[in-house]
Amino acid sequence: MSDKVIKLDKHRQNSPLDHIERSLPPGEPADQVKAIMEMDDPVDYLQKLDAQVFYGLIKSAGWDQTYDLIHYATPRQIQNFVDFDCWTRDRLIADKMDKWLVALVSEASDAKLKQVCRELDPEVLSIYFKTHLHVEEMDEGRIPDHLEGNIATSPDGVYALVLPDDEDKAALLRTLIDRLYAADRVLAWTLLEAVRWELMSEMEEFAYKWRNSRLEEFGFVTREEAVEVYSYIDPQRYRERVESGANPDEHVERLQPEHLDLPAVLEDEFDDEEFYAVRALAKVDDPEVVQRVVYQVGSLTNRTMIADGIEPGEVESGREVIRRTLGYLSLGLEFLSRANIEVAAGHLAELPIKRIFQVGFSLPRKLQARLESLEHRPTLSIVEGDRYSLLDGSERALADSLSRPRPTFAWDEVTFEIFKSQDQLDSAAFRIGMIAFKQVWLFAVERQTLDTLAELVYAEDTLNQAVAVTFDTFVTTWLANFLLGGEASLRPLRPGGLKRLTKVVREAPWDKDGKAFFEPLLERVSESIPVASNRLFIRWINQALERLEHEFGSVTAIDNPAVFQEVLLVAK
Repeated sequence: MSDKVIKLDKHRQNSPLDHIERSLPPGEPADQVKAIMEMDDPVDYLQKLDAQVFYGLIKSAGWDQTYDLIHYATPRQIQNFVDFDCWTRDRLIADKMDKWLVALVSEASDAKLKQVCRELDPEVLSIYFKTHLHVEEMDEGRIPDHLEGNIATSPDGVYALVLPDDEDKAALLRTLIDRLYAADRVLAWTLLEAVRWELMSEMEEFAYKWRNSRLEEFGFVTREEAVEVYSYIDPQRYRERVESGANPDEHVERLQPEHLDLPAVLEDEFDDEEFYAVRALAKVDDPEVVQRVVYQVGSLTNRTMIADGIEPGEVESGREVIRRTLGYLSLGLEFLSRANIEVAAGHLAELPIKRIFQVGFSLPRKLQARLESLEHRPTLSIVEGDRYSLLDGSERALADSLSRPRPTFAWDEVTFEIFKSQDQLDSAAFRIGMIAFKQVWLFAVERQTLDTLAELVYAEDTLNQAVAVTFDTFVTTWLANFLLGGEASLRPLRPGGLKRLTKVVREAPWDKDGKAFFEPLLERVSESIPVASNRLFIRWINQALERLEHEFGSVTAIDNPAVFQEVLLVAK
């Protein structure tokens, strides 16, 4: 098989990935490994392969399938494998280095072993040794008496080595030290002296610094820099600048590779037409533009995964982050293009992908900020420790979803999604607006305070559990008192009132579409709520009527008033 770059297989008709060329052969990972080994010069091919792509092949095909390929890797590639695989945040996890070192000492020649160990960060090997070894000088050719455990001596008899109790790890260290003494004695001495004298904290600091520098070459920045991608920008203002023809920001093109190999998890999502950004990219005909956009999206997902705690070597575990990233990107693109798919395709070609993403992220952030403001004007809860006790189940689900560091969307208590469309945004905005209206009604129109509400809900004869009392509970109580012929109020209903309410509800002497029924109620709120909000009020009252009809329409006797506590305030 030729080792020429092979065009990516088509995943679906008109897939954006049809235009992308990658360096790996097509097929499943095992097929790719087989194809590489059948090339005329697999060693040359592998050593020219991008280290991230090489590492991704090892991860996806599995250790057993790719073990024989590892000893072909260059020292630089092996260093990158350690960078991708053996770190968690700013800590080198020495145990994760075992498999790479086993492959090295069991397969590499002395010359290759010396080359790799010389070109690896000295701090990385030193950290590995210091994590698993205790080293002291021999005492006139004897092992110091105070040493205990699994003790050995260095091949030259200069050092006493306390090896791990784990037999496999001890054997690996013993073999590595013996081979280093044979291949590069000076390096072996240097490593053992580092175990004796170097500070672990200083070695980790230097190793982390050099690792970050190398990862930047693959588009992975530090977490502090990666988080910047979630910075807020004003969506409306940015769209106005785009539509005015002004250059909203400098579009600095990164030097992109000739070939583009995406992680399989990202390839999968690029074939999902639920994302507006994917549908828009399918409208772009220029292969160079498509490759540039896909490259930018890949760089964007690198940043969002780092920002959200996914290590560079664990991208395949970041599907949720990738989907959320494409969702925000789609939301921003649909907003900027006003849902015109042709305009959206143009924006992908002309605007920085990062900025489109930031617009998409900033849209639900605006709703999040509005929700947070409602918590303090004056409150959304009457229960200590519960931010949203006054919200119904659907409202609470939305509020909980929006309040996350990366806001998500909830249609109701059971249907949760990533943000990815204007429909979701419109629904969330309307529902947050409705919550704001309910709050205004309770605290501004009815002039309630936390103290007066506490007197109602926590009164000795009130049967309601405070955690189940919502804005809807209050308005249904208010409406029930009105239907009973009295003044609309928040007074809890007693058994006699509940019994009369069943009769009133069965007779239903009201016209939900008629103005006469609503006029007295509207007069009550007109002083505090603008006329433009009347439709919200009528919608809410109709919902309260439906709750009353559902709960009381077929009731003939009131045996236990407490069963109605989720509908309205009830008293003994």
